[in-house]
Amino acid sequence: MDTAATMPAIADDELLFRPNTSLNGSINADALPFFLERLGEVRQQGTHLVLELNTQGGDADIGRRIALEIRLVAIQANRPTASARATSIRLG
Repeated sequence: MDTAATMPAIADDELLFRPNTSLNGSINADALPFFLERLGEVRQQGTHLVLELNTQGGDADIGRRIALEIRLVAIQANRPTASARATSIRLG
């Protein structure tokens, strides 16, 4: 099934004001299962992943795993990803 062909375009207000997944705080061992559970819900619903990210850093390996999962969603949906709302991200 071509997900991109069956999924409607995302509305601006949904993209900017109604994330369906939020990661807030340190990226640590608790963040990964939380994120994967939310991501599973998004996949089951067949909706866009609208992620709000607000972190001051944390475990780099877990951050890379989360980034990989986001890329896989984009590949599965056969559409590009965009970052519209990241309130606070500190690298390094």
